[in-house]
Amino acid sequence: MLTIAEQTLTQLAEDHDKAASIHLFGQEINPETYAIAKADLLLKGEGEQAENIAFGSTLSQDTFPTHEFDFMLSNPPYGKSWKADVKRMGGKSRITDPRFIVQHADDPAFSLLTRSNDGQMMFLANKVSKMKQDTPLGSRIAEVHNGLPLYRRRGAG
Repeated sequence: MLTIAEQTLTQLAEDHDKAASIHLFGQEINPETYAIAKADLLLKGEGEQAENIAFGSTLSQDTFPTHEFDFMLSNPPYGKSWKADVKRMGGKSRITDPRFIVQHADDPAFSLLTRSNDGQMMFLANKVSKMKQDTPLGSRIAEVHNGLPLYRRRGAG
């Protein structure tokens, strides 16, 4: 997904006589997918970009905690439990990660923590936390989500 997005952004910039500086960052928990992503960049001669691909859980091991991004693309796991991440983060009642516990206007903390049996929304909260704040253009997020809710039948009535 990253290299296709890079190609598309490069082409869009060229089509509009613009220059684009693209730096890829990614994180993957699946060892095979992680290896494929790294190998893809290395085989394309983008070894420096390959260093920005990290292995580990996006939820409990944020490898880019201080980064903000212009564009973010994610393919979160559908309906995947994040119970193992909850344990690694000290238990749901002890999670203080600012990606998921938000302070707003001196009000008590707002929790973006979801049920531990579906962490898909947690990936969106992670992306929101990495949006640029001090730029007129802000950030753009794209997430690939499961289409199943579009096809679920509701009860008769």
